[in-house]
Amino acid sequence: MPTTITLTSADEQLLHEQLSTGRYKDANALVAAGLQLLAKQDQQLRNFIQEGLEGEALDGDAVFAALEAKYSKQQPTGADS
Repeated sequence: MPTTITLTSADEQLLHEQLSTGRYKDANALVAAGLQLLAKQDQQLRNFIQEGLEGEALDGDAVFAALEAKYSKQQPTGADS
């Protein structure tokens, strides 16, 4: 079943610019490529979230304390040093 969409003038301009490259056969092919890219990005995000949920948790206070200790030993650079 066909679907009708309404584009903003900026989106329509982008569509025409992309079509003028010859990379896409028509607007349908361009929209399909965009939807495939969106699906791929969504899957990557879900994978990252799952990895984070399954990964080892870090103690935030310990991480910041280690960073503070590391960088407090460094001398500031610049005209005042």
